[in-house]
Amino acid sequence: MFHLAYIFSRYQEQGDWLLTDQVASWSRSPAERGWDYLRRSLERHDSAETDYRYSKTVLESLLIHDQGSVAPPWLIQTLKVR
Repeated sequence: MFHLAYIFSRYQEQGDWLLTDQVASWSRSPAERGWDYLRRSLERHDSAETDYRYSKTVLESLLIHDQGSVAPPWLIQTLKVR
């Protein structure tokens, strides 16, 4: 099974991805920037070819580790459409 950490492992090798000019210029809180970056990363790297397993892992991780949280609408929509 893939873990949420796997999704980010490729970016950690390249440095602090949340501090890059592209991400740091987003005028939102760090948490909002992180969610937006995750959404963009899943759009770019998760597909029918991966059976959307990265998106499924994100949702599963949210449900297991933070049972009081609500999944972002974009994540639910991605999995609902697929």
